[in-house]
Amino acid sequence: MMNFRIFLRRLLIQFQCDRSGQVAFLGIAAALPLTLLMFYMVNSSKALQDSTRAQSAADMIALAHGAETARSMNVIAMNHVSLTQNFTTAVNASSLDNTLKIHRAILVGAILETGIYGLDTCRIYTGWFSFLKPVCLMPSLAFGIQLGLELPRVSDVEDIYEPDKALRVANNALKALNVKNEEIVNRFPEVIEKQAAWLAQTNKVSDLYIDNSCERGQATTCDSSNKRQGMELPLTKNEPMDAHLRFCAATFFGTGGVDLGKMSMLGSLGGLGNFASIPLMNGSFNKRGFDINRGPMYGGSDEDKYLPTHISKYTSTGQILKDYDELSVRPKLYDGVLNLLLSPINGFSIYKNLIKAQFAWRKRGKKKRRARAQAKEYFSNITDALVINGDSLESYKKGPGFKYPFDQELDDNIFTRQVNLRTAAQCIGGSDGGLGFLTDILSGLSGLLGFTEVADFDVYHAVQDGSLPKILPDLEDFDDDYKPLVFVNRKSNKRWSPGIFKDTTEGFVKYGQAVTFNPDEISIYSQNWQSRLIPSSKMKNLSDVLSRMETKSSDSFSAVKTDLQSVDGEGTWADVVVK
Repeated sequence: MMNFRIFLRRLLIQFQCDRSGQVAFLGIAAALPLTLLMFYMVNSSKALQDSTRAQSAADMIALAHGAETARSMNVIAMNHVSLTQNFTTAVNASSLDNTLKIHRAILVGAILETGIYGLDTCRIYTGWFSFLKPVCLMPSLAFGIQLGLELPRVSDVEDIYEPDKALRVANNALKALNVKNEEIVNRFPEVIEKQAAWLAQTNKVSDLYIDNSCERGQATTCDSSNKRQGMELPLTKNEPMDAHLRFCAATFFGTGGVDLGKMSMLGSLGGLGNFASIPLMNGSFNKRGFDINRGPMYGGSDEDKYLPTHISKYTSTGQILKDYDELSVRPKLYDGVLNLLLSPINGFSIYKNLIKAQFAWRKRGKKKRRARAQAKEYFSNITDALVINGDSLESYKKGPGFKYPFDQELDDNIFTRQVNLRTAAQCIGGSDGGLGFLTDILSGLSGLLGFTEVADFDVYHAVQDGSLPKILPDLEDFDDDYKPLVFVNRKSNKRWSPGIFKDTTEGFVKYGQAVTFNPDEISIYSQNWQSRLIPSSKMKNLSDVLSRMETKSSDSFSAVKTDLQSVDGEGTWADVVVK
C-alpha cells in the first residue's frame, strides 16, 4: 500500500514538472473552428455549384427552345419555296388539262351542231328533189370533218405533255409538304417539352416552367393542364395580307431586288459585276437559281418569260384555240345545192382537194401533225370555195353557238386566263380568308364538270407587327413569341446547412431567355433563322409574367412568385434584370 502511494506521488510530481502536452491540447482546441470553417466553405461551394447549374439549365432549355424554333422555321421556309414551285406546276397543268377537256367538248358540240344545221337546212329537199339532199348535206359534212380533224390535235397535246400526270405529281407534292408543315407546327410544343425534360433530368432540375407556353392554343399538342409544354412556333396561318399576298409575290417575282448588271447604263461600269445582284426579299429564290424579280411563274423562255404564255405557245394549245376561234366565225353553214350551182369553182377542183386531204390524213410518224394540218387546209379550201352566203357557228341561232366568249390568241386564251384566275384566287386568300370564295367556286365548278383542281394547302407567315415586310430587322423587331423565357427549380444537394448553419434553402430558382431571329428578313421564305441567348427582356413586364405564372406554373415556384410580387417599382426591377 505504501509503495502505491509513493508511485502516485511521484507521478503527480512528474506531471506537474513536464508541460510538453499543452501544445497538443491547444492544437486540438484550435483545429475545431478551422474544421468548421472548412466545412462551411465546402457547404458554400456546393450551394454555389447548385446555383450555377440551375442557371445553366435555364439557359440551356431556353437556347434549346430557340434553336428548335429556328430549325423548324427554316424547314417550313424551305417547304414554302417548294410549295410555290409545285403550285406553279399544278396550276398550269390543271388549267392545261381543263382547257383541253373544254376544247374537246366544244369541238364535239360544234360537230353535232353542224349536223343539226345540215339536217334542218336540207329537209326541204323531199319528193322528186330527194336526190339533192346528199348534195345539200355535203358542205355541212365537210365542215364537220374539218372540225373533227381538230380532235386529234387535242389528243396529241395530251399524249405528249401529259398535263393530268404533271398535275397528279404536283398535287401529291403539295399535299405532302402541307402535311409536313402541319406536323411541324402541331407537334412543336410537345417536342420542346421532351427536349426540356431531358435537359432538366441531365441537370437534376426538379421542375421547370416556360413562360407563354401555348398561349394561342393553335397547335394540337397544346394542353392547358400541362405545366411543362413549350411555346408555339411564332407563325400565323393563312392570314391573307401577310401570307397569301407574299406567296403570290414570290410566285411571280421570286426574289425582289435590283439587278444592276442588266441595266444598260450601269452594266458597262467596270467592277460592277461583283455587286450586280442585290436581293432585297425572298433571297432563297435567288439562291435556288432564279434571277432577280423572276419567280417560278416567270420561268419560261427568254422570249416568253411568263410561263402560261410559254406553255400556250410551246404546246400548240394557243394555236389550236386560235384556229378554232377563226373557224367559229367563218360562214361555213349553208345550203350546199344553191351554193354549188352559184359557185364558179368546178367539180374537178373540189375533187382534187378531197384526194389531197385523204392522202394527208393517212400519213403517220413524225409527219403526222403536219399532215393533219394540211388535210385541214384542203377541207378549208373546199368549203371556202363553195361558200357564197351562210352562217357561222357564232351566228347560227338554233343552237348554243359554240364560240368562245372572247377572241382566242396565242398569248391570251382560256388557258392563260384560267391560270390567272386560279393564281389570283390563291394569292388573295386561298380557301381560308380574304376573297378565297373564288377558290371554292372554282373547286365546285370543277367537281361538277369533272375537271381537275389544284390541291389546297396552308401558308404560314412569321409573326410581325404591321403589314409591311421587315428587311434587315433588329432584335427589337421580333415579338415576344420569338423569345422563350424559362424558369427552373433545382433542389439543393444534401449538406450540413440545415443542421449546423441554420440555412433553410431548399433549392434554387433561376430563369433564362433566348431569342429566335432572322438577320435577313421576317418572311415566309427566308431560311436564315438563328438563335442566341439574350438578357431576360420579358422580365421588364414583371406583372405580365407573374399573371401568367399564377395560372400556369406549379407549386415549386410559389416562393419565387412571392418574392417577385414583393418587388416595388418595375422600372427599377427592369434595370436590374436586363443589365
